[in-house]
Amino acid sequence: MSFLEEMNPELNKKIAEIRAKVARIDSKIQQLRDLKTEFPNQMLIDKTLSQWHALRKQLSQVPDDIY
Repeated sequence: MSFLEEMNPELNKKIAEIRAKVARIDSKIQQLRDLKTEFPNQMLIDKTLSQWHALRKQLSQVPDDIY
């Protein structure tokens, strides 16, 4: 059992949920990259990819800040 699990199990659970969300975001990003390969001139894909990357960066930063 980690220190965080012992001291604050609820926070540990939230961090696990955030990491699961980041994994789902990674999947969405990969799907968008695949679409971009098929439709390279679609600017909407670029905009959406940028938004997903920003969200991923923000969510990934939360556990790093806590640890």
